[in-house]
Amino acid sequence: MNKTIPFSLVAFSLFPALHAQQAVQVLPHLGAIIDPMVPTATHPLVQQRATPAGTAKGLSIPLGNMANPYSMINSGPHQVEYVPGLDAVIFVRRQHGADHGNVGAGNSFRFDHSLDGGATWTLGTLLTPSMFAGTSGFSGNRYPNGCLYNPPGNTDPANAYVIAQGPVLSSTANWHSWVNASGGLTNGANAHDAYVQPWTWTSGGAINALQMAANGHAWSIGTIWDTLDLLHSRSQYQINKGTWNNSSMRMDWQVADTLKPDFFTYLFEGEGRTMALEHHITFSLDGQTGYALVTGRLEGEDLGMNTYPIVWRSTDAGATWQLQPVSDLSGQQVFIDHLEPTESFADPRPFFRTMATTMDANDHLHVFGEVLSGYYDEPDSVNWVFASYGSRILVHGISPNGTDWDFRYVDTFRNTPGLVFGTNEVQQGTHPQISRTADGTKVFMAWSVTEELEENLLPDIYARAYDTQTGMYSDNVVLTDGTPAQFGAFFFQLSPIAITGGDDHDYELPIVYLVPGATDLSPVETMYLKGVGFDEGDINVGIDERHAASRLAVYPNPSDGRFNLVLGDLDLMHNGPAELMVTDITGRMVHAQRVTQALEWLDLGGAPAGLYLLTVTADHQRLSTTIVVE
Repeated sequence: MNKTIPFSLVAFSLFPALHAQQAVQVLPHLGAIIDPMVPTATHPLVQQRATPAGTAKGLSIPLGNMANPYSMINSGPHQVEYVPGLDAVIFVRRQHGADHGNVGAGNSFRFDHSLDGGATWTLGTLLTPSMFAGTSGFSGNRYPNGCLYNPPGNTDPANAYVIAQGPVLSSTANWHSWVNASGGLTNGANAHDAYVQPWTWTSGGAINALQMAANGHAWSIGTIWDTLDLLHSRSQYQINKGTWNNSSMRMDWQVADTLKPDFFTYLFEGEGRTMALEHHITFSLDGQTGYALVTGRLEGEDLGMNTYPIVWRSTDAGATWQLQPVSDLSGQQVFIDHLEPTESFADPRPFFRTMATTMDANDHLHVFGEVLSGYYDEPDSVNWVFASYGSRILVHGISPNGTDWDFRYVDTFRNTPGLVFGTNEVQQGTHPQISRTADGTKVFMAWSVTEELEENLLPDIYARAYDTQTGMYSDNVVLTDGTPAQFGAFFFQLSPIAITGGDDHDYELPIVYLVPGATDLSPVETMYLKGVGFDEGDINVGIDERHAASRLAVYPNPSDGRFNLVLGDLDLMHNGPAELMVTDITGRMVHAQRVTQALEWLDLGGAPAGLYLLTVTADHQRLSTTIVVE
């Protein structure tokens, strides 16, 4: 049954001692929080933006131009990929027609590539020849995804192929189909583009998260994207499986599964809408376990959350997919501590919004993204959220099965989305991205921030690293600080795989960002940000090295399961109680408790003898040590 949602904005001063509150609606068909107070490109802060000269800290390398910025404004597509076996980085993009004899306008896909870890690049190899020639029957390829197929055991780049997918516009400018394209990595050999209408009864679809799994198959997830029928738009999701064909030298695509849950629907201005926001897919290192994730709301499920991760799991290399039970996450301490209560001061109702996903060496699912504070207690009013600074956070969630989650605080939204150029709603949000090392032992989260401004008009790229084996985090760092991208890294894309053993860091993050033009329809430059990332010492350092005044003492150790804990740094808990967690050597949590004082007692009586990791977390600090039960 559809629900009616009021249209008018509601503003209250609920917490005058803290900040004024404003309620806004987040609609599934929009990419950003609605904010009527956003500046235009004539804003003085935008016009004063200066790009600093390059430094040794990072280098911006010009890549190809695009017809306009729209192809990179979404955070879900994968456009950048690093492949360790070839030391190759690729970036799939729309072309700028003026760079190619004013042929094909901005409608074709091309790719830029590097075969030396991003140091030097070859630009503009064509992926969609029939679109470029005007014989495809469609008017334009948009929002590209790209990945690289490297045959098993191959070390010759000439044998690798770039794979691309994206939605397609029809002659009536509505979404109609999506394109499957490919071409040789080194020279575009055997380039081809084929067009598929996934849902014949409605318009075409949006593709996200194109990637290669370890078993040699390509995967992506698409959804209905119908601007004329918003009730059906995003109401179904299609998991696509690609198998390389050595005869045709291209991917053969098939539908592995169609996900059709009973999504929550509501009325907005008399029109039905589906409450589903974003979609992703990811696979384990061996390609055996996969997860498809949609942020949204299922009909009839009021679990104390406005929207939440809806997860399907496959344990047979993508052959079958099962919807996982949804857990109530509203009681997790990170949301209690950092989200606002509802307008009647009831417990917070998390509103999960933009998410990025990956899997680690432990076969655990990781998500990184935005959670906002729900406004109304009434669960039917799911798309109303607080718009205040203190009601929006970035979180890192880890799950062994897609049902049981451990969410940790990463940062607070620094900004509302900024209207950075043009007159349309081209807004720079937090743009969360996630990456991992090829061996899955490190996970990297990155997001967009403008310091000391209300709107995200001069974006820098922030990042945080996590070690999946030790459970330790790095500090939040500004990757673009002191680089040519400082104050101007718009709509960046991060490779799902990081570079291990780079020229400048132990772990480098392959990133492409754009430099906007004067309006939202002006051509844009794209840049590769080389040489930014983390060193091992940034993540896994001794407690004495990172926090000289902090001590986590455990005694006796080993013991029979009963331990005394001493936290020497009381400031660790300045933002409230800390969280204590004990995991076994497989990463399975065996104990958790809240730490409220410097002296604590830990009882693991009954736990099997062995080695365990004890971690105490508060705010941005995390102290870890090993303990032994005899």
